[in-house]
Parts: sequence; structure tokens; C-alpha cells
Amino acid sequence: MEFNEQLIDAIESYADLMEFDGENRFKINAFRSGARVLSQISDIEARINDESIMEVKGIGKGIYAAIKEFYENGYITDFEKIKSKYPVSLFELFAVKGLGAKKVKAIYDHFNLSGLNDLEKICKENRLIEIKGFTKKSEENILEQIEKIKSNKNYVLINHAEIIVKEVSERLSKIDGLSNYFVTGDFRRGKTTFDKLEFVVVFIDDKISNNFLFSSKTMIQENKYELNSYAIPVIFYVTKIKEFQKQLFITTGSEEFINSLDIDFSTNCKSEEEILGNRYKKFIIPEFREKENIDRDFTTKDIIDDKDYKGLIHFHTTYSDGLNSIEEMVQYGIDNNIEYFIVSDHSKSAFYANGLHEDSILKQKEEILSLRKSLTENIFHGIESDILKDGSLDYDPEVLKEFDFVIASIHSIFNLDEDVMTSRIIKAIENPYTRLFAHPTGRILLNRDGYKVNLRKVIDACIANNVAIELNSTPSRLDLDWRELYYAMDKGCFLAINPDAHRKEGILSYKYGIKMARKVAYPKDLVINAFDIKAFREYISKK
Repeated sequence: MEFNEQLIDAIESYADLMEFDGENRFKINAFRSGARVLSQISDIEARINDESIMEVKGIGKGIYAAIKEFYENGYITDFEKIKSKYPVSLFELFAVKGLGAKKVKAIYDHFNLSGLNDLEKICKENRLIEIKGFTKKSEENILEQIEKIKSNKNYVLINHAEIIVKEVSERLSKIDGLSNYFVTGDFRRGKTTFDKLEFVVVFIDDKISNNFLFSSKTMIQENKYELNSYAIPVIFYVTKIKEFQKQLFITTGSEEFINSLDIDFSTNCKSEEEILGNRYKKFIIPEFREKENIDRDFTTKDIIDDKDYKGLIHFHTTYSDGLNSIEEMVQYGIDNNIEYFIVSDHSKSAFYANGLHEDSILKQKEEILSLRKSLTENIFHGIESDILKDGSLDYDPEVLKEFDFVIASIHSIFNLDEDVMTSRIIKAIENPYTRLFAHPTGRILLNRDGYKVNLRKVIDACIANNVAIELNSTPSRLDLDWRELYYAMDKGCFLAINPDAHRKEGILSYKYGIKMARKVAYPKDLVINAFDIKAFREYISKK
């Protein structure tokens, strides 16, 4: 775990334990808010060193002192004092979704339990209902959450996997006698979460170097090694030079897709193109090689690629809960070859994210008009407007009509039944000012399942109302799931691949969304971020 993650985890855990222990509410809220702010900062250590972190909105003296102490000593003294009063396993309970500090306190006091296993046993014995406020349904939900926690604990998100891949690649590049290496398996195909990472490696003269990685590697079978120095295992397939491409192709998988190709691997080839070309006369991109695509014909039609990305459509600034100003976000985008921008801060219902009220909207519009003159004319004024329970958006039509682009999304009231949720969303899509429906299922990978919704009806509504649907490329979302993209693509639905960035570095996470879109071979002419500026202006002028 990186320092940033360690720090944020410590601050969040400290806030949870303070609430459990009965600490002052204002202090608890300050630390929770501070953790959210820290999660948007990529260069925390540098900001601690030059003390500029104290200038960040939401970082007060109290939390700064805790940050500084954790940075220097690896712990927070006041946190350690509270921790010493309770069993270590108590923290497992805070990971159960729906159990806040007050409920954890009630369970702990009543049963004097010591962790998830105890809680699981109590729920299975239907004893949790002894506590006022808990029902049989509560027990079922908690058991479901515990199962999810246990199954997810050995997985990491795509951005964390990428960090490991880069670190391992750097180490491999320094090994004497290594001829070639390549990441393979799930990462090469582009999955959403990972329980292992895999590399194919080959040595000069096919002789394994004595310093191949380090002593912590373990041979799990001939020419296959496992390294357990990271959050998930790293597997190495050691192969011969002449078999490198064949081994790369086979280990890339998926196994079901490879088996469906009926390729003769008895001979060696110089490239994957040659392996495929001998029989199929075309190269199949790694992302497409999934069992879901076995019966789908792969075509080299203009599939969306990183180089096609031109428009940053969904991002947040310091006007709401973003870390960087409009100018900083746009300039970073320009520096990374992005051509047009839609500023889309949170709306007023998102009070927890400092959502924009009407006076802030006017102020922001003035700044955008100014930046069009000094930075680029291709900055548009948008908003991420919350869909209320009844399906209406949280601004009046007179306000919505002033925006260049309205994104509709759900941030609350997830527990509706499927028909009600679907109707709610369709009503928002039918709003004459809506142009994009964002993070369509509300899922948070390894944390929260999406709400129940009939996505086919939602996609049909998007098409009927000339509304794009989002593939949110935040690593913890990747929502829509790539398997849901087939229906949208086959029906000709416009797709927006958006980073939903809250800091400038987050802009580049659009590449994860593109990776997902490539898994179904989504064509770039249906991805609105790939439109040139003229076509995009025409698109947003129509509804």
C-alpha cells in the first residue's frame, strides 16, 4: 500500500474510532472531510514537505498535525491511545457496509464480539435481532456484506494493478541476462479487478539468471514462478526465445477464447499476428479475447483507442469538491492533447460535495467566459445535476437552460425496486436539457453493487432522446460494466468515456474506460469524446 493510501486509511479509521468512542462530532466530521480531501491529492508527501498542504481547503490545524505525525512516525498518537482500549479485530466491523460507528458500538456492547467471524456467527444464529433497530433483513444484508468482504480482500483495482506492473517491469528491466518480458493475462486483456498479475519472461540463450528477481520468488511448477511481495501474487512464465510469442498469446487468454480459435500451437511464430494470421487473416486485439466474444465476429472497424480521445466531458473543480481550479484542469488537459472541455461540477443537492447554488453558477460562468479568451475557446459550461427521487433534476428549467451541457446522475436513494428506479432514470433522461446519463448503475468496485435497474430500457431511452450514456472510467467505478456495452453498441447508442476527475492527474484515467470499451470493439464514431470540435459543437447544439 502506498503512503497516500496508508495515510487516508489511518485518518478514516481514526474518525470511525473517534465516533465509536464518543468523541466530539465536529472533530469527527473534520477528519472525515480531511480524508476526502486527501483522496484527491496525488503529491501528498511533497505538500507535507513544503507545508503547502496547510493551504488546501479542508485541511485544518488538527488534521495537519495528525498528517505530519503519521508522515514522520508512521502513527497518530491520539489514534493509538483510543485503539489500545479495544481489540484489533474491532476494525473489521467498520468495513461492513451499513454499519456505522453507532451500530458497531451497539453490537460490540451487546455481544462483546471481536471481529467479522463472531458477527457472522451471530447473524447466522439470528441473534442480531436482540438489539433494537436490527431485523432479520439486517442480518441477511450483513451476511451478504461479510461474504463480499472476504471474497474481495484478495483483489485490487486496475490503477493499483498498474502501479504493481510498472514496479515489476522496472525491476525486470534491470536484471542481467533478461532478453525480453511482457505483462500478460488479465491485465493485458484489461479486466476491472485483479487477484494476480502475470508476466512472460525470456533470458538470453534461454539461461535463467541467478538474480532473477529476488529470493522471495517461489517455483510453483517448472518454469513458472510466483512472487508474493505485493498486494496480489505476481506470476512469471519463463519461456524460450523461440516460444516467447506463442507463450504470450496463450497466457494472455482467456482460456475459453483461445480454445475456441482451434489454433495449432505445435509450431512457433515470430508474432501474434502470425499466430492468428495463419488461420484467421487478422489480428484480434488482446482486450477482445474474452469468452463473451467467442461468437462475435471481430472486425478492425474504427475501434476507439487512446489516440482518439479529444474531449474531457465530466470533471470537477474547486467550485465543488475538486482539488484543482478550472484553469489548472483545462491546462493539464491541453498539455495532454485534449482539445475541448465541459466543466461539470456537482449540483446543489450534493451538499456533501459543496454542490453549486445559483450564485456560484453565475460566478463560474463568468470565469469560463474569461478563460475562453485567455486559454481556449473550447471550454463549455456544464453541470452534473442530481436526479431526485421522483426523476426530476435538482434545478428549475430556467437554470438548466443556461448550461451548455447537462449531465444527469444518481448519488442517493439507491434502494428502490427495479421498476421504480428504471422509471426514475428514464424520466431524467427525457428531461429536455439532459445530454448524458452518468455512472449508470452507481456501483463501486470491491465496495458496493450497483442499484437494480433495467439497463436495456435505460439505453433505449437514451437513444430515443439523443442522450449519451457514460462509461465512467474512475478505476473504482468502470461503470457501465463492459459486458453491458454490447446492447448499447449494437443499438447505436452514443457513449461518453469520462474520467470524472476530481484532480488534474485523474484526467488520465480515461484510458481505463477506453480499455473497457475496446473489450467489445466499441467504434469511435459512437464515442462522443472522439468527435472533433466541429462535430462536438453540432452534437451539443441538438437534443
